[in-house]
Amino acid sequence: MGEQVSFLDRVQENLMKVTGKIQSNNYVTAVTHGMVGSLSILIGGSVLNLLVNLPIPGWSDLLTSIGIYEVLTAVVKIFQLTAVIMCFNVAYALAKFKGVDRLQSGIISIMCLLITIPISTTGSGAEAFELTFLNAQGVFTAMITGLLATTIFAFIIHKKIVFRMPESVPEYVRNTFNIVPPAFLTVIPFIILRGILEHTSFGTFPGLVNSIITLPLQALGNNLIGHMVFLAASSILWWFGVHNMPIMVSAYILTLPAMTENINAAMSGQAPIHMLSWETFKITGQYLGGPGCLIGLFICMLLFTKSERYKVQSKLQFIPGLFNITEPANFGIPIVLNPTLLIPFVLVPQIIEVALYFCLKAGLFTTPVVMLTDYIPGPIGGFLFGSGLGAGFFMIAASIFSIICYYPFVKMMDKVALKEETA
Repeated sequence: MGEQVSFLDRVQENLMKVTGKIQSNNYVTAVTHGMVGSLSILIGGSVLNLLVNLPIPGWSDLLTSIGIYEVLTAVVKIFQLTAVIMCFNVAYALAKFKGVDRLQSGIISIMCLLITIPISTTGSGAEAFELTFLNAQGVFTAMITGLLATTIFAFIIHKKIVFRMPESVPEYVRNTFNIVPPAFLTVIPFIILRGILEHTSFGTFPGLVNSIITLPLQALGNNLIGHMVFLAASSILWWFGVHNMPIMVSAYILTLPAMTENINAAMSGQAPIHMLSWETFKITGQYLGGPGCLIGLFICMLLFTKSERYKVQSKLQFIPGLFNITEPANFGIPIVLNPTLLIPFVLVPQIIEVALYFCLKAGLFTTPVVMLTDYIPGPIGGFLFGSGLGAGFFMIAASIFSIICYYPFVKMMDKVALKEETA
């Protein structure tokens, strides 16, 4: 037993070292912060889209009659500029670690991004950026541009390549002119890159990124096997007491473009493009009581335990768990290094994910087109995905399935605890 514990301790220590190095990397952290900072815009856009396109007969006619349908539709399309938002947020986050002006870094990064985007001429002769590269399809390009532009900008700043102005000049004027050389030198590599790529089969920098990075990674993330791997890794990390953030970030990066493309399609009145995306991953990875679909565990502990230990734990963990906050349960019950809970903690999400996949494939309900906050109870969230009533009933059925699966394991733990208390 001692050797087993020692082995698990070593595995836990090594996992924590690896994830610690990943999380402490400035570039990874900047991408994480940039994505999290973009969530409010994405969620706001998807909720507004839901309100504009409520599946109520005559709803769009009503909005048109009072003169706000066209306005709301235009605003919804602005929310589709995912790449611009992501580029600014990633650059803004990285600038903090680089010790340079965060606002200027974000603005310059957007300028660099726009330099890489082709300009088309419309039928009326007007010139416009191709929005294809500024929405979900351009997310990877935006993140890379934000990181590269800020790195170059910070390097030039730290090399003191700036205008020197007398102290008598007002500070806001000095700051404005000091930034001119670094800003100019930062955009030059992107101008050169655009010129070179225009003479290649890729055509543009977004075309290069999409061909080499975006499409292969999306193929990895937007399929059943990819989702199951992410879910298993998330559960296993938590079981060893290591936060699942690296897994969630990876899943977010790989599945967000599909989610935003689905949202954009819904905003345009079209059917979702991708069956699996970020929100379908979160159905099993977050909304059913957090990683491990722990809603069943919390309900079983609340209703079926007799030991004082688990009665107390059930009262402590149920409300946070209902809102998918599971850190207290992971270390309080505990789930971490608990051999009794390992099997359901890993397998329940896998089974529910497979069931979700085949329900979507059978057309019982459509894939989500609304992004929700992590802390909404799953059965409620199921009715807010914009997927019809079927998604809500699926979440209820999945919660019941989780209860059934966790029940025998909870009874095993409770029996042991009861024996210890009465000994």
